Amino acid sequence: MRNFFERLRFYLSRIPDYTTLNYIDKDSVVIDAKNITFGNMPWKKGWTKSFNSSDGDPFFRPSRPWNTSLSKPQNCYTEDGLIRLTFPKNQIKDAYMQSNFTIKIGTVKAVVKVPDVKYAWSAFWLFGEDGMPECDIMEHCGSWKDKVSVTHHWGYDYNNIRGKKMTHNNARTNRKFKPTENFYLYEVELTPYEVIYRINGIVVRKIKQGVPSGGNNIIFDVTQGNYCDNGIPTQDATMEIKQIIINKIS
Repeated sequence: MRNFFERLRFYLSRIPDYTTLNYIDKDSVVIDAKNITFGNMPWKKGWTKSFNSSDGDPFFRPSRPWNTSLSKPQNCYTEDGLIRLTFPKNQIKDAYMQSNFTIKIGTVKAVVKVPDVKYAWSAFWLFGEDGMPECDIMEHCGSWKDKVSVTHHWGYDYNNIRGKKMTHNNARTNRKFKPTENFYLYEVELTPYEVIYRINGIVVRKIKQGVPSGGNNIIFDVTQGNYCDNGIPTQDATMEIKQIIINKIS
């Protein structure tokens, strides 16, 4: 029932312009095209990336968390003051970037515009170091004009076609919501008791199942797959990111 009202609230909302929101507080770290760094980190026991960009450790690695040969590091880059992930047309090597740090409690936000390209599957999500939970803060198929999907996974279910325990009725729709035309602020708040998802400050999902008990990596990607009809984009599909805002408590 809660999910029904969350969906209805977003559908009926006059979505505020994210620039009118006070979405960066004094304890937040902001990553943008000016300070983002890319690179793979060698494994070190007990190593964690700090938020100090001067420490020499890159913020993100430009590759998939697995099957790294299927992504191409050059598909993550900065241009025109934006972080861009491009899945080139008629290619199989997609664009991924995964954080070299984790977050357990706190908030992760990003100001994002997704590509209007058929078969492109864009996502901003968290994935637990130990596998689950998975917080899909925003997923979008290029053919969608006024919606995104917000999904929470908290375990494995091999009787399910996707093999995961997950929320249902995940689409968030609003006729004035244009994720391929405008930038929106997507957010997840991780607390010890529940996980809260927001779009431009509007709560679109709250869930108490699958609260993370360990660290989570932040992932952005543009790829293709059966979620978006399993075709190959025939145009370059580019996700644009203005800012990634992190308030890490633990």
